[in-house]
Amino acid sequence: MLAKPPGAQLFCPQPVVKIKILRIFTVTFFALSIFALESGAAASIERSVSPSGQFVIYGGDAAWRGAVSALAERTKANLLAVLQRRDQWTTAAVINLQPRAANLPENPTAALRFSQTGSGLKLQLDLTISGEMNLGAMERELLRMILLEMIYRNQTAIPSGEAYVEAPDWLIEGLLALTLHRDRLSLSNVLAVSERITPLDEFLSERPELLDSAGRLLYRANSFALVQLLVESADGHARLGRYIDNLAFPSNNPRADLQAAFPQFAGNDFGNIWKSQIANMKSS
Repeated sequence: MLAKPPGAQLFCPQPVVKIKILRIFTVTFFALSIFALESGAAASIERSVSPSGQFVIYGGDAAWRGAVSALAERTKANLLAVLQRRDQWTTAAVINLQPRAANLPENPTAALRFSQTGSGLKLQLDLTISGEMNLGAMERELLRMILLEMIYRNQTAIPSGEAYVEAPDWLIEGLLALTLHRDRLSLSNVLAVSERITPLDEFLSERPELLDSAGRLLYRANSFALVQLLVESADGHARLGRYIDNLAFPSNNPRADLQAAFPQFAGNDFGNIWKSQIANMKSS
């Protein structure tokens, strides 16, 4: 074994240490630069929060965000008035406002996104805004989102990737018709001129997006008649709320789901009660 000469060193650490320090400095500077860019991009996105705190609106200008915030709060207030409930929301909803793309006119004007994440439920509504926007259609999508939050408010253990259940279209249309300052007379007139009474099971299985304009108008009138029948029944407001609470686990029989929440309509009498409701509205 060779002996080490006096004063000799096995290696010289100083140049290596300098190289390591330079690399650490370079990596740190690069990371801080990326963080600064991301922070600046995030800060540049303007947002507004609705008075109740449930709706966080991004995009658009302050006027658009304020209008959507007011419409969302009013839509929720109308729903709570029908259900005779207090506001007890738990999941905030993100609303993204985006301008209409001239080169993509076929894009949907509204897209509702709902998912289960590691931090909880995520609820997001993308709205395409323009001067020709239908405020009634916007209100319909906002109500759909508000009902979805209500349906899954107490269902936080749903696995990630699980398909979610939206409120049925007849419920959305009927609730909208029951809100204040709605022209319910025109809906009653639609029933009055209709030549037939749609059987209840047939109505509950209809898909309004597949109907023509006259069919959709009749669908809205029938929706108004059904929701009015439900809320005017014994303890109807509270029972309708419990029906919404249980929509996360529906059966394949929408009529049976309704009868479970409204036992006074159990049995075959429900179909006859429905026909009587329509007949009364036709003759009133």
